[in-house]
Formats: sequence, structure tokens, C-alpha cells
Amino acid sequence: MSELDILLRFKHGDSNAFKVLYERYFEVAYFYVLSHVNDRLDAEDIVEELFLNIWEKRESIVIKKSFKYYLLKSAHNRVINYFKSSKTKIQKEFETLDEEVQLFTEADYKDVSDNYLLTQELREHIVIAVNKLPIKCRRIFKLSRQYNLNYSQIADKLGVSINTVEKQISIALAKLRKELKDFLH
Repeated sequence: MSELDILLRFKHGDSNAFKVLYERYFEVAYFYVLSHVNDRLDAEDIVEELFLNIWEKRESIVIKKSFKYYLLKSAHNRVINYFKSSKTKIQKEFETLDEEVQLFTEADYKDVSDNYLLTQELREHIVIAVNKLPIKCRRIFKLSRQYNLNYSQIADKLGVSINTVEKQISIALAKLRKELKDFLH
């Protein structure tokens, strides 16, 4: 089947045609994005969101050259947006880190705010501990804590059950408590 036939079926809502486009071009877009952002999870998220957006806007999309060209041009624009928002993202990571410190402070450590050096050391250890989490666990934890998504939103975004999200958050918190046991009394 030609790409033109696939595109016509896709524009009319044929999910099988979309699947063909996804399977044919996901890796191309993924490696293009990855070569610019240098983070596998971010690259995967960017490309997944790109395909989702293409599916949602399929009826109004105008493809002049080829789907591959359109996809890579769209991926390029998303990479630009990624870097434009990176300053905001870094700021959010610091805010999230502050929230995580507050979470541990409220739960297990009462005097961290009185000692600046200890707070800084705790922050560094939290970042290291979060980065040690298994990929799926870390991703769910970050969606919860960094992007403030609730369990239902996370489950929908990742295509998993709410129970899976709850279990992964519990695992993350248990591993973080273990990693940070020297800071928690």
C-alpha cells in the first residue's frame, strides 16, 4: 500500500493506517529528537506526544511533501520548544526538589531548614536517589512529583492501571527512604 493511500485512510480516522505510520516512522523521529535532547525518556515523550497530536489533528493536517518530512519538521519544532522551556523545566525541577525536601522534612526530619548545608546535601542525595530508581518507577514518581499529575492522569498517560501507579509510587518512596535513611530520623 502506498504512503498516499495510508495517509488518506489515516486522515479519515483509520487507526490501522495510523499504526502503520507510527511503526514506520517512530524510530526515525525518536532518533532525530534524541540526537538533540540527549535524554531517552524526554525524546520518547516528545515523539509520543507528537504522534498523539498528529492523530488528534489528522483531519486538518496538510502534508505537502511526505509524512516523513512533515513528521521531522514537527519534531524539529518540538525540539525547539523543548529547549525554550528547558529554563522553566530546570526551575520546576528545583521547585520539585524543594517539595521533595519538604515531603521528607515533614515526614521524617524536623530541623533540616535550620541548617543550610545539611539541606543542600539532602537535596543532592534526593536527586541521586531519584535517579537510581528503576526507569518505570522514576518516570511515574516524576510525573507525580515533578508534573503534579494525579494517579489517574499518570495511569492514562502511560496506559497502566491506577494500582500500578500506586505500587510504583510506594516502591519509589520506600527506596528513597532507604537511600536517605542517614538524613531521616
